[in-house]
Amino acid sequence: MQRLILFPALAFTFTAIQPSNAAEITNFKLGLVCTNNSNEKKLGTPSHICFNTTSVKITGQGRCNYNEKELPCTWYGFQFDYDNAQPGEKLLCTLKTSEQVNFGDPRGVDQEASTEYSYELPLENKRGHFFNPQYALLKYAKTNKSIVNEETVCSLNGRKVIQFKFRFLYPRPAE
Repeated sequence: MQRLILFPALAFTFTAIQPSNAAEITNFKLGLVCTNNSNEKKLGTPSHICFNTTSVKITGQGRCNYNEKELPCTWYGFQFDYDNAQPGEKLLCTLKTSEQVNFGDPRGVDQEASTEYSYELPLENKRGHFFNPQYALLKYAKTNKSIVNEETVCSLNGRKVIQFKFRFLYPRPAE
């Protein structure tokens, strides 16, 4: 199973107590990503979360660049607003999956057959909107599991600020 984390199921939580000088994250959404498709032959540009959900059916109806190839995929991700950040401050995220997957991006594969992956998301300004599109390719794990669970925890300056889960539903392979 191939998974992409660009730039850099069932619940999400926020840290309730935050120091007054700490960055604040609000309006968190996760789910399916819409793309701006102006031409069917072009890859769509991910734009925003258009359907809030934690269960993502992997259909392969999207097109994504992975490891220098255009492949069928499903877009998903998360977005949020933030305030009181130090420009350039990095959100550190770690995700864990129930099955081994490959992680990478349009340039290549970062990790193969792994159940854990970490990445950084820089907050460029003092306040703003952050959108993190991701995708899963329409391929099966070697175990042919049809459900893959994923949990992500993100921290800012050592303080957990986001935690959420996705449940990916893959089609069963033909027998």
